[in-house]
Amino acid sequence: MRTQIFSTKEQNITIELTIEQENLLAAVLNLAEMTADVQINEDDRDDARDLIQSVAELFNIANTQISHEETVNDDGDIVVTIKSHYNAPKPKLTVVSDNTPKGSNDND
Repeated sequence: MRTQIFSTKEQNITIELTIEQENLLAAVLNLAEMTADVQINEDDRDDARDLIQSVAELFNIANTQISHEETVNDDGDIVVTIKSHYNAPKPKLTVVSDNTPKGSNDND
């Protein structure tokens, strides 16, 4: 279970998500991305993707942004360049003062 803490001006809200709940949320975001893909208007598509990205970041869900660029080379051929950027949650690191197991005696 992963705990996510949200802060507002008034209060801190803690939400605990099980792995199953996190997977369900990721599935809903994937469906939202498919809906964004079929938008005719490019601005609407970009707005939807920004919203999806914000929700993924809010819940620390990894995602990949893919973009493409089409150019024409000197021979008149179309060249497609595909780029991807993987956004992973930042790890939460804990500093440990020593590596002595609990209950061990260093005097032995």
